[in-house]
Amino acid sequence: FGGLANSMPIYTGIVTVAFFANLGLPGLSSFISEAFSFLGAFSSTTFNLKIYTIISTLGIVLVAGYMLWTLQRMFLGKPNPKYASLPEINGRELFTLVPLAVIVIFLGIYPAPMLDLLEVSLNSLAAAVREAAPMMMGLR
Repeated sequence: FGGLANSMPIYTGIVTVAFFANLGLPGLSSFISEAFSFLGAFSSTTFNLKIYTIISTLGIVLVAGYMLWTLQRMFLGKPNPKYASLPEINGRELFTLVPLAVIVIFLGIYPAPMLDLLEVSLNSLAAAVREAAPMMMGLR
């Protein structure tokens, strides 16, 4: 590919939002879950869990490098004449992709609706685990 941003700027913008959301960039929907996962795992008293968290963080850095490299190879740089005639996305595709991009951005800026939705379930799950843990460890 290469240089698709010249012939497909709208598609490039939408794919860029998707790539950045995949990276867990702050302000996009996947950041809050990634941050909570790493904060929870790293605040654990289990040493192995801290090591796994550090290794996972290195994995995120590798994925970020790969995603940015892919974005650069596909959309930036010298245009490939083989793909110069590709059309920009049409209205139906925009109708499908723009709402998804808006949701990704909205939940990145204001994650409270999803967090509120999950809170009740997670609290009941935590209570069940707290109640069952002593029995499973043979303490009761």
